[in-house]
Amino acid sequence: MAGSEPVSAEGESMAVDAAPRKPRILLAASGSVAAVKFANLCHCFSEWADVRAVSSSGSLHFIDRASMPKDVILYTDEDEWSSWKKLGDSVLHIELRKWADIMVIAPLSANTLGKVSSVNDMCSYPSFGIQFSLLEGCVTIYLHVLFEPGTTASHSLLHQP
Repeated sequence: MAGSEPVSAEGESMAVDAAPRKPRILLAASGSVAAVKFANLCHCFSEWADVRAVSSSGSLHFIDRASMPKDVILYTDEDEWSSWKKLGDSVLHIELRKWADIMVIAPLSANTLGKVSSVNDMCSYPSFGIQFSLLEGCVTIYLHVLFEPGTTASHSLLHQP
């Protein structure tokens, strides 16, 4: 039986995709001035991974959309709310979670850090009108999130000489 294809419980042959795929990374930018380097970061990651991007409304003040890689889709809060019309429609932050292997937030502003650090509290109690952004909605359902603070004192991922 060596070298044969795996067989399902019903006895049907199951094809195995032998070609490894690139990692899928959801890159997110919050409203820090360090977001001016976000397009560059997207270019670097897209050299070895499949990348989709999420930006907060504050980060859009610093991101030059024209310099984003052509193959990287940039999602905003508007995409989150315009894609859902009725019960049963897909929800963007959930679809992004299904697609990505990991989420990287770079830059992470102090404001967004404060919001996402209290996600458990927000999910445990009624939100009382708190409206999540697309970025914050993604964080609430991810198990694997890499945070890269984008403050004046920290530029490790985003720093380019």
